[in-house]
Amino acid sequence: MAADEKEAPVVRSRLRPPLWMLVLVLALLGAALFGDKGVLNTWRMLQYKQSLQDRIAELEADNVKLRREVEALRNDSRYLEGVARRDLGMVKEDELVYQFPTPARPTIAAPPVHADEP
Repeated sequence: MAADEKEAPVVRSRLRPPLWMLVLVLALLGAALFGDKGVLNTWRMLQYKQSLQDRIAELEADNVKLRREVEALRNDSRYLEGVARRDLGMVKEDELVYQFPTPARPTIAAPPVHADEP
């Protein structure tokens, strides 16, 4: 029975890793998660890349729209006339223009401030 008691502590110490090994594993795990090339940074960079790609797609769509508008301004006289009427308020020589005043918005006066009041 004395031999069994001596062997049991030896078996337990072999199964339990030394402290330096645990520290090493934790350091490697920390570097893999939080380092410059870690999982979290890679995930953030992928999200940033996706947002940049979305922005590029928006800008390319705007460029296509602006190119079409430039082409219409250069070649389509009806479109050019519409822009002149809408944006610049231009009219033809024989047209009659009716202008209606916009109603003024009522302003709300602030209550008077007395120096006596706290």
